Amino acid sequence: GPSPKGGLDGGRSPTKRMFKVIHSKVVVRSSPSLSGQIVGVKYSGDVVRVAAVQNGWVQLAQESFPKGRLAKGNSFWMLIDGSQLKLGVLLKDVSGEDKSSDLSSNPKRLLFGRVVGDCACFGKD
Repeated sequence: GPSPKGGLDGGRSPTKRMFKVIHSKVVVRSSPSLSGQIVGVKYSGDVVRVAAVQNGWVQLAQESFPKGRLAKGNSFWMLIDGSQLKLGVLLKDVSGEDKSSDLSSNPKRLLFGRVVGDCACFGKD
């Protein structure tokens, strides 16, 4: 049969990074610029999946796109470090941190189950 090592390894591809919102509220913009139109908001504790990092901005991956009437288009960006705005750091790179480290008995299977569960609820909120 097919080897389980295929695409089932927690669904984590090296190109996708995870950032956690550590400021109380961070706006999502339509371009990686402070003059970009505001198209959404993420709140403290939210973890966003990132498709690219560019000049201190993260580009949100599709599963982390903001929802709501302002969220038009398919290019969404968030500032990582708001020090220039006197806000301090806004987003923290948590790509290397695994929230399920305490489930180390069989992390592969549990992680995969969790990813499938996440996929099932997209678009329902």
